[in-house]
Amino acid sequence: MTTTARSARVAGSILAWAIGVIGVSTISLTLFGVLGGYGLVLFKTGSMAPTIPAGGVALTHKIPAAQIRTGDVITVHRPGHEPVTHRVVHIDPAAGHTMDWREVTLKGDANQAADPSPYVIDTAPRVIASVPFGAQAIAAFDRPAVRVTGLLLAAAIIVWMLWPGPARTAVVQRQDSDDDADTIDFDEARDARDRADANLAQAAPNPAPAYSAMLTTRNRGAS
Repeated sequence: MTTTARSARVAGSILAWAIGVIGVSTISLTLFGVLGGYGLVLFKTGSMAPTIPAGGVALTHKIPAAQIRTGDVITVHRPGHEPVTHRVVHIDPAAGHTMDWREVTLKGDANQAADPSPYVIDTAPRVIASVPFGAQAIAAFDRPAVRVTGLLLAAAIIVWMLWPGPARTAVVQRQDSDDDADTIDFDEARDARDRADANLAQAAPNPAPAYSAMLTTRNRGAS
């Protein structure tokens, strides 16, 4: 296997694992958000500026209304309208409801007046952190088609990696064959070297006969 092929194989494996990790992380974060009551709020307007400007993103955690305090920034759902995320400026018990309900008055930090009417809630997502950017990027990836496609692609790659099919097995076998070919080439080179050494040893003159003849002549002269 050439160096280029090895590099391509390693790069492909790294890319597959990276996509798999991203997919698993996305699924895990989605489940964590749904089960743990966490979510994201994208700010289209600047009603909460300068705390959270237009285009900002906030992380929220759903809590009971009894835990809401003045000064908290919460999101309330309005029937027939988009949810609003403003700061709590006043809290009252909710008349005609149990003790778990609250009537809250909200106001945007950039607004001159509070919202027209209070909201009656039993739970609400409260902002726990925010950044002043990222809303447009998240909105683009949050489209159902993009989200479903990404999850399906990540799931397909994970399945392909963990459950080898015929095509995957063929790739592995071909890679093993390439590795074996590398080993065979190395062994053949070593055998060729050994054969060359043996041929050189056979071709070299043997000084033993001449030395024996010299010893015989010397012994005869001595006698």
